Amino acid sequence: MKKMFTFAAMAAIALSASAQTESAFVDAVGLLGADAATTAASVTAGTEVCKSENVVMTAAFDDTYKVVEMTGADDPSNQITIDGVTYNMPTGIQGQTNPKVNNIADKGTGLAGAVFKFEVKADGVLYVFGKLTGNKQYWAWEGDVENGTAEVVGYTLQGSLIGSADKPEIIGKSVKYTLPGDEMNWYAVGNGYDNGKVLADASWCTEVYAGLPGWGDANATNTWGTIWPLGNALGVIAFPVYAEVGKYYVHATGSKVTSNGFVFVKGATTISDVTYSKGESTGIANINAENVKAAPVKVIKNGQIMIGDFNIAGQRVK
Repeated sequence: MKKMFTFAAMAAIALSASAQTESAFVDAVGLLGADAATTAASVTAGTEVCKSENVVMTAAFDDTYKVVEMTGADDPSNQITIDGVTYNMPTGIQGQTNPKVNNIADKGTGLAGAVFKFEVKADGVLYVFGKLTGNKQYWAWEGDVENGTAEVVGYTLQGSLIGSADKPEIIGKSVKYTLPGDEMNWYAVGNGYDNGKVLADASWCTEVYAGLPGWGDANATNTWGTIWPLGNALGVIAFPVYAEVGKYYVHATGSKVTSNGFVFVKGATTISDVTYSKGESTGIANINAENVKAAPVKVIKNGQIMIGDFNIAGQRVK
């Protein structure tokens, strides 16, 4: 499907029967080193974070990154399910420079710092995993921000609240909002949910927030929900992508973006609802085969210890 077809028309079409799901996760320690849990490591622009068959995720600009946990042991969820496939949440990486955007009309000119870039080779829907914060702005760009030719696109943010120091009763609640776009899925100030700001804070845009009375905000122009207060959420930022455009960028302002990878549904035409669950943490989750290099295996054969590459039958292979 070409970008020339409007997003509004695309949204009216059912999920394609030929949709194919790809996923990729960062090997955070392998990328940054074990010390990066405490001391940020330098990452140059263009460094590959992870990739699938049709999507490559890189660092858009020079910055320093740390290894961070996406969830904690006491958090209510550490798994995300998309289209019936459940993904464990391994460690991720967090940029250390907070990007600033002066005006949407600048089309990304001057953007720097912690920004993830996605180069896509097929049409579909991209879900970027994140550790999200309620009072921050999240941005998705379509085009080439390095050359100032990008547009801010609408997206759907979904999350499960994993903690709030001052409001423990919100833990486990779900949040969701859609930053709206026009017929090309490009966002414009005044198009909704912006409350007179350049872009809405996530907390201003919560459509689904269950349970707590008195959390409405009289200053919000929305009429359909309450706000998401301070605190983190495990979730995704999802939006359609097109091969003919090729380049997309995701970052936060007012926060240092954190991610551990993505899911790409090739051929999809709608953004699916995301669900959350708690599973046994293994420390290893959904590593994309393209990113894994086989390590030497120790095999005991005929009483001798042999080091090399072996298949599952214990036979040495080249």
